[in-house]
Amino acid sequence: QIQVGVYPAKNGFYKRHMDGGYGEKDVGRTFSAVVFMNSEKDYQEDGSDGGELVLYGEGSDDRALAKISPVGGRLVIYNSREVPHEILPTSCGSGERRIAVTAFLTGPQTTKKAYRSVRSRPVSVGSVSVAELSARARGINPVLARPWVHVYDTTAESAPWLSEEN
Repeated sequence: QIQVGVYPAKNGFYKRHMDGGYGEKDVGRTFSAVVFMNSEKDYQEDGSDGGELVLYGEGSDDRALAKISPVGGRLVIYNSREVPHEILPTSCGSGERRIAVTAFLTGPQTTKKAYRSVRSRPVSVGSVSVAELSARARGINPVLARPWVHVYDTTAESAPWLSEEN
């Protein structure tokens, strides 16, 4: 699934939500990949033009994990089912709209069956998250089930794959 989000330069926002749905309402999205399409000069790194993507901890946790300015060319990937997020109101001084293209990777639309099948299986002693158990039941690498965020600047100057260290 692909979505193009265009927000006005002033007061464009999106309230806190999860792309994968909530509880019983699972829309099948597993990972979200957002690419900011603005010109690099339209939205500043310091957040002074607003429109930041704010990612929160799992559940009702109000602590922000990250506040990401919509700098053109930046790619952000996060778990759609585990990471609540919002877009702060825009206040772009240059008058440019905030534009982002989001691709949603999809998986099974419900985890309820996965939870049922996990209950009947023996679990080794130790701590394991419900998301990890669900992933195992669905045959997904448990590491991918954890809330995570990756941010990439895709401009030539900062691309990690162009670094001499890699």
